[in-house]
Amino acid sequence: RNLKKSEEALKRTEKEMEENEKEMKNLTAELTTLEDKATEVMNECRQAEEALPAVQEEQKNLLQEVKTIRDAEHALQSEALSIRLKIEQIDSHISTHQGKIKYWQKEISRLSLHPIEGEAPEELRALSEEELEALQEPDVLSKRIALLEAQRHQLRPNLAAIQEYRNKEELYLKHVGELDNITSERDKFREAFEELRKQRLNEFMAGFNVITNKLKENYQMLTLGGDAELELVDSLDPFSEGIMF
Repeated sequence: RNLKKSEEALKRTEKEMEENEKEMKNLTAELTTLEDKATEVMNECRQAEEALPAVQEEQKNLLQEVKTIRDAEHALQSEALSIRLKIEQIDSHISTHQGKIKYWQKEISRLSLHPIEGEAPEELRALSEEELEALQEPDVLSKRIALLEAQRHQLRPNLAAIQEYRNKEELYLKHVGELDNITSERDKFREAFEELRKQRLNEFMAGFNVITNKLKENYQMLTLGGDAELELVDSLDPFSEGIMF
């Protein structure tokens, strides 16, 4: 009777060992799959990190270029302000002189010769060019006005440099957006890798504990009370040194 019980116990033990071996193979396959996934994530993370210095260097160059453009823009703004002030000053002079011309034209239209008794009436004649020049060139004012008007049309700020700055600033913001996307992808890869690493460790430890408990139970049954267990050589890093029986 005892022999029969022992045989039945042995069969149960053998069956459990077969199931344990099958479960251990499944766990080993899962570990291999997780290791492959972790390797793939690490490779992708490494590629992203390798590409990062080039992007950072490009960002640095773009920032320097933007600084140069902004300095040029500030200089252009200062020049444009100076030009606007000159234009306003010229416009003011033109307006003043035009007002004076209208005033004197009105005054001239009011001029007339007083009639002299006993003489035929005369009309107030316009002065010839020679006579006007003799009067200290009164047309200098008109010439000055014409010159100021020509200068006003010529003093226009060049907006091409400002447009170029805006184009380069748009390009810089585009590259900054690309850098942000790359950095975000890198962070996602790191998070995925860390999650896989934790998942791998947790699943390994869960499988290891199951196998250890099964081994202890089987050994106790086979040796009628003996003790055996699996131990990690390095409990901080179970994958570095392996398992010790």
